[in-house]
Parts: sequence; structure tokens; C-alpha cells
Amino acid sequence: MARTKEFDERKALDAAMQLFWEKGYEATSLSALTERMGLQRSSFYATYGDKRSLFTTALQKYSETRIAYLKAKLQGHASVRESIKSCFKDIIDIAYQTNPSFGCFCVNTIVELAPHDSQFSQITSRYQEQLQILVRQALEKGILAGEFSRDLDALAVSHSLIIFMNGLLVTLKTKPERQFIDESLSMMFQLLK
Repeated sequence: MARTKEFDERKALDAAMQLFWEKGYEATSLSALTERMGLQRSSFYATYGDKRSLFTTALQKYSETRIAYLKAKLQGHASVRESIKSCFKDIIDIAYQTNPSFGCFCVNTIVELAPHDSQFSQITSRYQEQLQILVRQALEKGILAGEFSRDLDALAVSHSLIIFMNGLLVTLKTKPERQFIDESLSMMFQLLK
């Protein structure tokens, strides 16, 4: 007779995701994972397979959760311009309120693993594409509503915003002077005309 699991898989996955987010894939040991997740190694292997499989599951969960959050955020204001600004403001506020700042799990994975691992490159590329689509759709909505010029190239601007967001997330890990970030963001928003 099969034994029933004596742990909450969702909580264990959340704990693993947080640890991978904090330390990255390579720096996270199996011992640290099982301790953080509250599991014996046998339960870990039986449920998640191995460290790589668990990382993949955690990264996909993070991606889905983050896309859902940003979709709601972009739809949460009457003004598209304000919804986009709010997304960036949240990123900055969290970085300066959290010590240390772990950035974005997907962007961290792009930096650590995507250059030499095709599976993680595909997962993070898919995340970036979904993010770009959300931003482009928001910009198109703003154009139709008359909030932005009809000449605004929603595709090009959405690409620029995502590239800026990724760079911002990496830069914020070093907590530069806030004025430097605010001035850069202000310059970026000049694209939204």
C-alpha cells in the first residue's frame, strides 16, 4: 500500500522557489533544499525527481504567477500610462525596501543559465514573450483610447520597455542611488507619448 504524503506540496514548492530565487541554481544545494522544504531526501526524490526538475517546476510556477500579476497590474488603472508606471514603481520600491534585493527569478535565470542551457533559455524566452505581449496590448489599448499618439509603435516600445525592465532588475540588485534610477525611468517614459 502506498504511503500518503505527509507534507504540503504547494508549500514545499514555494519554499524551493524562494530558495532558488535567493541563491540561483548552482549555489543551491540539495541539503539546503530539503531543509527549506521540510523534506527527507526520499520524499524529495519521490515527489520532484531531482534538483533540475524541481528548478524547472519552480521557474515555470514563478513565470505563470508573475505574468498573472503583471496582467492584473496593467489592467488595474484607468490610464495605461499609469498602469505601466505603476509596474516599474513597484519593481523599484520592492528593491529598495528589501535587503538584499533578489531581483526577478526569470531574469536571474537568464543571466545564470540561459546562455548555456537550451531548456532554461526556452522557458525564460517564453516568459519574456508573454511579458512583451502584455505590454504591447496595453499600449495598443492606450493608443485606441487616445492616451498615446497614433504614431506610437506599440511593438517597438513594448520591446524597449521589457529590455529596460530587465536591465533595471539586474541593476537594482546593487541598489544604486535612487536618483540615478528615477532619472533613468523618467527618460524611459518619454517613449510613452
